[in-house]
Amino acid sequence: MAYNWLAEMSWLIEGAAQGKRAYEEAIEFAARRGLAAWVMGNKAEFLRVQFDLGEWDQIIAQAGELLRWGEAHDNGQIEAGALRAKAEVLLQRGRREDVGALQSRLLSLARRIEQLQVLIPALAVSAVIEQARGEIERAVGFIDELDQSTRDLAPWRAHHLPTVVRILVGAGEVSRAEHFMKGMDVVFLRDRNCLLTGQALVAEAKHEHERAVELYDDAAQRWAGYGFALEHGQALLGAARCSLALARSGDALPQLHRAREIFTKFEAQPLIEEVDTQLQRATALTS
Repeated sequence: MAYNWLAEMSWLIEGAAQGKRAYEEAIEFAARRGLAAWVMGNKAEFLRVQFDLGEWDQIIAQAGELLRWGEAHDNGQIEAGALRAKAEVLLQRGRREDVGALQSRLLSLARRIEQLQVLIPALAVSAVIEQARGEIERAVGFIDELDQSTRDLAPWRAHHLPTVVRILVGAGEVSRAEHFMKGMDVVFLRDRNCLLTGQALVAEAKHEHERAVELYDDAAQRWAGYGFALEHGQALLGAARCSLALARSGDALPQLHRAREIFTKFEAQPLIEEVDTQLQRATALTS
């Protein structure tokens, strides 16, 4: 149990690489003692860190083992962790048609278990799934449920803040996105980075492009140091969008090329397509 807490705190406070080392130690410690439930529990939680690091192929490979074990031992929490991580990877890779059954099973487990560490991630990923399908009202509905479930629980709100803000901003609810972040007291390094990303997204939505570029640049540096590859790329892409809005294609081009390199590494096809669209804009501005 102590190893488990150490691993999670290392991830939240020090970064993904430190979290990875701690989870690997926890898994090895439990395996040497034949503590199968702790091995599988730590593996399921480790998926969160692997997602940050862009180790998406490993997530897909390990999810099957965890799902089988969770079903065989009636451990819904482990099953839910594997379902969420697998759904996130498939979604980011543009495989929307493959996540429907995963989402249904995940939500069923999360509502049955009724624990925030299972429910909140399930709501967040379900919101992103619905947004990807173009079902904006359903996406906002999941955000509503997440919002209501985390009132006065700043850490739970901060963990998924970029997702919440992206969906609310995409739905045209910029004021609500601002309100969601208002007065948020965050402690962990990961949560501070999430808040910074949320502030950048809102500044962009309000057409405060100068400020948004500064916030995105800061977020990109912080996520790179922390080790969350997807958010690092997203921040670069956001900075490039705002640079293009300011007609600064010279600033945007290197940001876009770096973002594309990151997204290509783990086959995030929808984001690659968005980068390519912005690259066309940048090229048009320079011609």
